[in-house]
Parts: sequence; structure tokens; C-alpha cells
Amino acid sequence: MNTLNNITLNIATAFGVEAITKRELKNFGFDNLTANAGNIEVNCKMQDIAKLNINLRTADRIYLKLGEFKAESFDDLFEGILKLDLSEIIEKNAKLIISAKSFKSVLFALSSIQSISKKAIIENLKKSYSLSEYFETGNEFQIEIQILNNNVKVLLNTSGLPLHKRGYRELTITAPIKETLAAAIVLNSFWSPKRILADPFCGSGTILIEAAMIASNIAPGINRDFDFLHWNFFDKKLFDLEKENAISKMNEFKDNRETSEKMFTGSDIDNYSLKIAEICAKKAGVNSLIDFSIKDAKKISSSYKNGIIITNPPYGERLLSEKEITLLYREFFESFKKMDNWNLYFLTSYKNTEKIFKKRADKIRKFFNGNLECYLYQYFSPPPQTI
Repeated sequence: MNTLNNITLNIATAFGVEAITKRELKNFGFDNLTANAGNIEVNCKMQDIAKLNINLRTADRIYLKLGEFKAESFDDLFEGILKLDLSEIIEKNAKLIISAKSFKSVLFALSSIQSISKKAIIENLKKSYSLSEYFETGNEFQIEIQILNNNVKVLLNTSGLPLHKRGYRELTITAPIKETLAAAIVLNSFWSPKRILADPFCGSGTILIEAAMIASNIAPGINRDFDFLHWNFFDKKLFDLEKENAISKMNEFKDNRETSEKMFTGSDIDNYSLKIAEICAKKAGVNSLIDFSIKDAKKISSSYKNGIIITNPPYGERLLSEKEITLLYREFFESFKKMDNWNLYFLTSYKNTEKIFKKRADKIRKFFNGNLECYLYQYFSPPPQTI
């Protein structure tokens, strides 16, 4: 493995988000992408570990591929790992955290895959470092063994904590939307920074905060830590360079901002949620762009034309009964229909939404909010002529 100029990264995403993440990667200049369910593979340079961890808005984690081989038995798995050149990346006596996934493969017992893989990695490192014993006293390395159709990938988690943990949402509410999914829906919508964006069920404000960060060129990982920063093989100057580039783009927005008008509006009936939203927005650096207020979504209105609503309303038995959902959704949609040429992106796990609205969506897209299958019901109006 050439650690400077020839590495392969695996970008993990939530199911349904792959195409949006792929578009992000292409916007950063990456081509020849290989995409599968929940995974995108890209060939790049070591510096891109920092670039993608700092800048990708919709990815779950960034993995460095350490090796790939076929395995139809545990002996194959053990021997395959033994042949990899791991010492170029993994330090002597590193603390090893092993996880495993297996789909449509002969090897499916995850605990056995983890155990045998760890033994093989330790034997590999003992041989490379001429060790008689292995003590896990060093930096932590999280390694995931992925097996699909008997093809094994040995992946090193460079991110550490999932990338949706931006650092601004220390306080939370019941059933919040993940930051990465919120960003994906915003990027997939017809919204642009010139159009008003509203969330009438804003909760802790995640959708609006993510949109405001996009508009402000604030990189989602600008203020957080990553596992790769604690490893000896990674040159920290590469991270510093990418962080400087991200800060420069953010400062460009500040210098070129034409108006002080708030183009993001969030409302909710729960005052506690709104207070959390304001705290999160301030920590994310976008509180000056968002107007939060107490308002009933059933009575939504706006003097603006051609705006966008992106929202994640209450759903599920933990939050509302079916009768309550029906009444809430119906009254909200009746108010929405009176708004002048607005678009609606309505994310819910409730499958009878179109029936309640009494109107078929122009488009429906399936996403997963955590493990919950959700549907994004999209209702379009003619775009404004000036945009």
C-alpha cells in the first residue's frame, strides 16, 4: 500500500442516501466511483481522508480499505488477513476494536468472524514488528470486517464517531432526525440559498441548521475530532491544510453575504424544543440566519412566494396515535395548499400520508432515519422565474 498516493476509501452511507453522497463526491472532483447499497468506494490520496471527513455532509463514516480477498472458510479468513501489509498503517501494540458484517456469505457468525479476524490481525502485527507477545496499550484502531458474497473487505474506521455527530447537538429531543439525513434531504431538494426555507415541525432545528451550514459554506466536520488524527502514520499537516481550506470557504460567505434578512424559519408548538434549537444553531454558528418561533403547524402561512418546506413531522406510536396523526397531517396540508407556489418535502414513516392529504405526491423517496423506514413525500410547484 502506497500511503501517500494510492489508497482506497469506503464511504458508508444510510440506505437511500448513496446517490446524494455520490453527487457530493463528484462535486469534490472524485470520479470512477463504485456504489453499492450503503457503500461507495473511491480511489484517492492520503490527504483525502481529512478532506472527506471534514466536508462530506451525508456520509456516515469514512473507512480506509486495508485489504480485500475471497474467503469461504475461517481458514481462508485467517490466512487472507495474515497476508495483508497492516503494519504500514496499524501501530505496534495498537488497541484493536473489531466489528463485523456479513451478507449472503458462507461465513455468517459475526462473533466468530470478529474473534478469528482479531487473532489474525494480532499474528500479522506480531510478525511484522517481531513481537513475541502483543499488548494492546497503544492508540485505538476500529477495524470492520465486511463480507459480501464471500468477498472480504478489511476496513479501518478513520472517522471514529459517526459523522452525523457534528458537535452542535449536545442537547436533544425525542426522535430527532439525523444530521446526515437532514443534509441529504436538503441537498436533494429544489432549495437554493436564494429561496426561503421553512420547517413548521422544526423540533431541535436540525434541518434548518444543516441548510444554513450549507448556505454558509460551514464544513460539517470543522469543529470535531477524528480517529485518524491520533495515528502516527497520518501527517497532521494534511489535516491542517484541509481545515484551512474549509475555513477559507466559510469566510468567503461572510464577506459576500448580501443581506442580513433571515431566510430560514423554524416553528414548533414546544417551547423547550425551540430553546434547544436556538442553542444548537448558535453552537453551529448559524443562529443569525434562522428565525425560530412558537407556531402551530396546522395554521402555517407565509407572505413569501415560491418557498420550500422541508420537515420531519411527528410519527410513530411513541409520539402520536393514528387519530392524532390523521388530524395533524390533514390540517397542516390544508394550510399548506393555501401558500403561494411553495414546495413541500414531508418525511414520515406513516404510509397513509397521501390518503390523509387526499393528493398523490409528485415524487416519493425512501430513506432510513436510523433503523426506521421513512418516506419523503414531495409536492412541487413551478420554480420562480428568477432562480
